[in-house]
Amino acid sequence: MGGSYVIKEDLYLCPLCLQAFFYIKDNEIFENREFTEDHFPPESVGGTKTILVCKECNSSFGGNLDYAIKEYLELMRFVRKSENASYPVKLSFNGIPGKYNQDVYWQKGVLIKEVNFKKYPLIQKWILDYENVMNGFSLKISGPSGKIIQKALLRAAYLYSFHNWGYDFCYSHTASHIRKVINGEEAHPLSNFGVFSDVTTPNFSNGFYFNDSSAEHKTFFIFFDIKIENPKCEQKIFVLIPGGDLASWDQLTNFQSWVEKREADISLTPIFGDCVMRNNYMGYSLTWQKLAWGELPYQE
Repeated sequence: MGGSYVIKEDLYLCPLCLQAFFYIKDNEIFENREFTEDHFPPESVGGTKTILVCKECNSSFGGNLDYAIKEYLELMRFVRKSENASYPVKLSFNGIPGKYNQDVYWQKGVLIKEVNFKKYPLIQKWILDYENVMNGFSLKISGPSGKIIQKALLRAAYLYSFHNWGYDFCYSHTASHIRKVINGEEAHPLSNFGVFSDVTTPNFSNGFYFNDSSAEHKTFFIFFDIKIENPKCEQKIFVLIPGGDLASWDQLTNFQSWVEKREADISLTPIFGDCVMRNNYMGYSLTWQKLAWGELPYQE
């Protein structure tokens, strides 16, 4: 703590910045920043797990990253032509200058647009001219940046890892790199941030797995779902989290072929029992060592 004072109590540190903390002594809470509950993945896309993070980190990431996951699912729902799926677009009409913001939606396979004629009287006049309608109009769809979506999902996987492995994970070489990637301080070794949503894989349940399909592809996988309702759109996500040693992070580049081919060669072992319990203080390090050397993980 900068050498200014010593705290003898057990601390809870914000897992995202490792600077904010609180502790309890004599039934009083002492803190250097306010803490709030954070959902991972975000509650807006079906996230039910929660963790305490400092209010500053929660507000910053919520505004800059988490919104993108919901927008991504809304766009996927619209592109798949789900019944009544709507999405904001920019409309342009031949002969009318400018572009107009408008929600459009699918109904029985037909794209429906309901223009506010009071707000846009020129469009009403344009539509009443049959020749204009035959000449058509154009619409532009723009969604959130793919990099922002992937960074937000990587953040969710980071919080999953902390939830299961505690500070043994947070103080690892890998976690340090992930925080820098999330904060925009360095690039991820993979062009997709180690986040996969559209590759060909068997259907795995949510949870933690170890991949040992080959020596150069040893890594942890975290599987989880993101979803929105009315109409429903759901997607399975899996994120690569390497071991905590120096070499494992750099070896993520071996997975770039998966990114480019959109298919994964995987042989997964589910991780059960003590190796992901929070009372095992070295769960991340010890689990990686055991599995990397071919030893079976703990079993329930």
